[in-house]
This record gives sequence, structure tokens and C-alpha cells, in this order.
Amino acid sequence: MKYKMLIILIMFIIPIKIYALEANPIIECDKEEILVNEIVTCNIKVNVTDKFMTSFSGLVNVSNNLELLEINKGGENDYWQGNGDNGDFELYTDTPKNGEVPIGTVKIRAKNKVKSTESIKIINISLGDENFNEVSKSNLEKNILVNVSTNEVVDNIPKTSMNASTIVILFAVVLMFVGIIFVFLNNKKISN
Repeated sequence: MKYKMLIILIMFIIPIKIYALEANPIIECDKEEILVNEIVTCNIKVNVTDKFMTSFSGLVNVSNNLELLEINKGGENDYWQGNGDNGDFELYTDTPKNGEVPIGTVKIRAKNKVKSTESIKIINISLGDENFNEVSKSNLEKNILVNVSTNEVVDNIPKTSMNASTIVILFAVVLMFVGIIFVFLNNKKISN
């Protein structure tokens, strides 16, 4: 019984702390509203608040009205090994990183002239700490508004050779002409 009490006492005296990687993935885009065929660049980063990060994996998905044009891993000081081909990031480094860690950039554009809210997502996110232990993170999503400019809206309307004011003026001229003929014919009947 003494040993059980001693073991319980030791468990409360000795601090037990498990250190897990504290990191938050981020997507930052240079525009949050784009027009058709306009390109937006999004930076993918991870903010590591304690410990160090040694790997990143995740899959980039874009919604139907967005087109994935280009994916580049890393940033100015690219220390990542691995690749980000086809939006599937599988990166690792021998030099553990912390702080704001750049993962890569993604360039996308809107395909259709439809006003809509589209999204870029990173799914199946997994990070590795300095001991190469993997930590899963929740999926990440960034919305981008696809807008239609005034010029594009006008382009969608069927073009005619006459606008409304031209039609009104033409109608008035025709009425005047019919009125003049009517008066002329009435005067001719009266004189006979």
C-alpha cells in the first residue's frame, strides 16, 4: 500500500508535459475578387509557434470555375526537398524551421463569366515536427469572389444595330409621315 501511495504522489509531483507541434497553415491571396481570366496568386504558409517543422504534405483543390495554372514550392529561400506537382505537396527538409514558414505559391484564374464565390482548398494536411513525427491538421479553405465587369455584362447581351432611342426617333418619323399623308389625302377629298 505504501508503494501505491508513493507512486501516486510521484505522478503528481513530476510534471508530465507532452509537446505537440503548434502550427497553423494559412492561405493568403493577393486578390479576393477577380474577373474572368484574371490571375490571382495565393501563398501557402505555416505559422509555427513553438518547436520546429520538418515536413508538409497537403493536396490543393480548386472549385469548378477556377483553373489551377501553376504551383511552386517554397519561397525566396527554398530549402524544401520534394515537390508540389499537380497540387500535391510532399515537402521535407533536413533543417527544421519555425516562425512563418513558406510552403509554396499557387496561381489560379476564373474560367467562366459567372458571378460566383469559388474556393481554393488544401486538404489532407500533415506536418512533421523536428523528430519527424506527423501531426494532422484540419483542411484549409480560402474563398475568392469571381465577378463580372460591366463590359463583360454588355458582351453577354445580343447586339442590335439600333438602340432604344433610335427606334423611338424612327417611330416618331414614321408617325409624322403617316400624319402628313393623312392630312394631304383629307385635303384632296375636301377640294374635290
